[in-house]
Parts: sequence; C-alpha cells; structure tokens
Amino acid sequence: MLIQNGAISARDPILWTRQLNQLPNGRTSPIEALDADPFSAIGRLEISFASRKRRCSFFLVASNVALTAAHCIYAQGDGGERASEFPLALSLRLQARPGGEAQVLRGHTILALRGWINPRDGAARSPYDVAAIVLEGHVSAKINWASLRFGGPLRAGASVLAAGYPDPRPGERSFGPQAFQSAGPVLGIEGGVLAAQNALTEGASGGPWFALQYGHAAAIGLNSTKPVGNDARTFSPIFDARVEDLVAAALARQTGV
Repeated sequence: MLIQNGAISARDPILWTRQLNQLPNGRTSPIEALDADPFSAIGRLEISFASRKRRCSFFLVASNVALTAAHCIYAQGDGGERASEFPLALSLRLQARPGGEAQVLRGHTILALRGWINPRDGAARSPYDVAAIVLEGHVSAKINWASLRFGGPLRAGASVLAAGYPDPRPGERSFGPQAFQSAGPVLGIEGGVLAAQNALTEGASGGPWFALQYGHAAAIGLNSTKPVGNDARTFSPIFDARVEDLVAAALARQTGV
C-alpha cells in the first residue's frame, strides 16, 4: 500500500534510478538541494532529557506529523523513559538549504509501538524502533512531506537511499548544518528488521529510507540501529501494518492541533 502526498508530483523513474546509482554503495554525499523532493521532508530533531540532550533526524509524513526512531524519543532506561515526562524542548528544524534559516516546530504528542515501550521479557526492541510526533503547528506550504509505502519489505538487492543529519566526526562542523545521503542495497531481513548497506552514522537515526515505488520516491524504512563495530550496515523496522496503524493514530490526532 502506498500513501502518497498529492502535492508531490511523480518523479521520473530514470532520473531517480540515476540518482540512486550516482553514489557508490556504502558511500555518503551531502544533500545540497534540501528544498527538492523528497529531501524537503527531512529535518533535525533535538530532544532534551532531564540531564542530557539527544540529536537525531526525522521526516514529515503530513503537514504536522513526523516519524523518527523510537530510541531518539525514549531514553534507554527501564521500561523506556518517555521524553515528554520531563520538562523538555522537543525541537524539529527544517531547512531549505545548508546553513539557511530553519523553520522550527515543537512536538505536541508522541506515539510509539507497544513493543518498544513495554517489550516482552527477552524480546528484541529493534523491530519496534519507530515513533510518530504530532507537531504543535503545521509546516510551511513550501515543504512537501514524504510518501510512505507499507507492506512486505523490498527484495534483497533493491536500492535504497538513506538520508539524515549524522553527527560530525572530530574536527568537523557542529551538528546540524549538513544533511547527507547514502545509497546501498537491501541485504535482507535479520532478526525481524530490514538490513541495508548504509554508511550514515549517529545523528542520522530516524531519517528515512527512500526507494522507487510505482514511479514515486516513497519512504520504506528509517535509520534505526547498527551492528556493533559495523558502520556500513544499518537496520530499519519493517513498515508493516503496525507502523501503518501508528501513522493512522497520529494523523487522527491532527484535529485541533
């Protein structure tokens, strides 16, 4: 099933395939045209917990609903500490170009899957590492949000383009001024999550995985976690009926926001 933003015109499949193929597998490249679809949907997320801040990425799926990784919103404490239980700033920033003026929005409501908040004893959390944020306001009409594809995961070998705002390496610029993309093939399903070759690092968590679906760039996953000691491989929760229901619940809370 494809949920498509009607404001986004169909992309030329040849052009999109060329964009996927321009990057060698596992390599990263700066995203310069942040105002171009589908990259205008990507932003920077900063969450203040009681004693620290966490920086991640997000992508819009409606004018005031965003998706990110649940581990960005919930601290890794017993049972998962919900960020909104603290006096915090949940700041979402969107930029039309690197270094340009950012549109800043605040989170209003956070929704996550039960399997992440209250996991069964011994159960892995990674398959549930997705959260929806309902914003206090609506983004500018100039910013389009991402289309979503739900259903079975892509076949092994299919190309995906991951995006986000990775933290800088030592000596590089501070967090935020530059979004990056990383192309690579789907590697298959491992432990209930989708694996792909993707060299984006910490800070890019919550950013989308795009693939060409029915002639459109659709989000089919997000940057979640990596195997220990392997920055070239990244996992994503599978965008199945559970995630579809989560998005539907967030969209249902838009009224009056």
